[in-house]
Amino acid sequence: MSYTQSDQEIQTMVKNMKEWGKKIATTPENAQKALYEMGIVTKSGKLSKNYGG
Repeated sequence: MSYTQSDQEIQTMVKNMKEWGKKIATTPENAQKALYEMGIVTKSGKLSKNYGG
């Protein structure tokens, strides 16, 4: 299966990702919450097993 995106779709996606990055970088708590929601860290802030914790 293959999926191609138009230049407009890519630009929109990049814009959204940059906005999300700015949002989560506003406070350490926001960054920690985002990493937890992605499964990178545990609720206590340690690396999850999938990432070497």
